[in-house]
Amino acid sequence: VSAATGLPAALPPWQIVKEKRATFAATPAQEKRRPDAKTRWDNLWLAGDWTHTGLPATIEGSIRSGDRAAELATTAS
Repeated sequence: VSAATGLPAALPPWQIVKEKRATFAATPAQEKRRPDAKTRWDNLWLAGDWTHTGLPATIEGSIRSGDRAAELATTAS
């Protein structure tokens, strides 16, 4: 890979961090407050792990949110 990309073969120092409390457990009341991607404006959509995706605030939630916002934006009239 390094030869194909022109990057050095040696890796810089790195570290894996595992945080058990990185994803908060939202209460039902908090879940209800998470906004949808669709807003009251015709040309503004929300995306991010904090929006209503049906998933917790994780990378998977972010991806689902971005997909939803992109879908709304591309089908807007």
